[in-house]
Amino acid sequence: MENKKFSLSREDKEFLEKRVLVIIAAVTLAFIVLYSLDLEKIFSTALQSGSELAGRNRLIGVVVFVFFSAVSVLLSLFSSAPLVPLANISFGNFSTTFLLLIGWIIGDAAAYFIGSSAGYPILSRFVSSQKVENYKSRIPEKAKFWFVLVFRLAIPAEITGYTLGIIRYPFAKYILASFISEIPFALLLVYSSQALIERETIWLLSLVSLGVLLVIVTFIIFKGSLKK
Repeated sequence: MENKKFSLSREDKEFLEKRVLVIIAAVTLAFIVLYSLDLEKIFSTALQSGSELAGRNRLIGVVVFVFFSAVSVLLSLFSSAPLVPLANISFGNFSTTFLLLIGWIIGDAAAYFIGSSAGYPILSRFVSSQKVENYKSRIPEKAKFWFVLVFRLAIPAEITGYTLGIIRYPFAKYILASFISEIPFALLLVYSSQALIERETIWLLSLVSLGVLLVIVTFIIFKGSLKK
């Protein structure tokens, strides 16, 4: 029996490197803010002002946070991460994780229905239709749940939701896979933000390293499972 050596293509490596570099860039920016006295003062003032505003208008604050969390799933250039430290202070870690998951799941559902009903004409306004088509053509017609779960863990949500919507993967299974896959990233994001606020450098770096490792491992597993 012939053994095929698994290897990542140049495109795969570039995609993986881009995801890791985005994480590293975000952490680098966070350290610049923390260890620059002027920027740290601005950061602290912004957090305090934002938390006071959210405290006076708690319901509005919750709605805004959930809304932007949902939008971050639909648009590849948008991230809800900058709002998480403010949410941590305003709502607490547990509530922030819960609200973040609600927003992401709403966005996941919206991406699925855009893909399943509107298709490529509207899809191209949100993400690269070429990337979606690439995964669509290589995902098995009757993909197993574990495969979809790894797909959701390895590839950004804004691509997976549209792709699985287009191929009309069972919605209930898609939402379950999305929910399970979002949990580790929500926890990592919330507690990394808390570590950033409290200036716990070692804890922050540990959580970020865990996130990078999760992305790399699941990406390699997913690419090895794709049909050629």
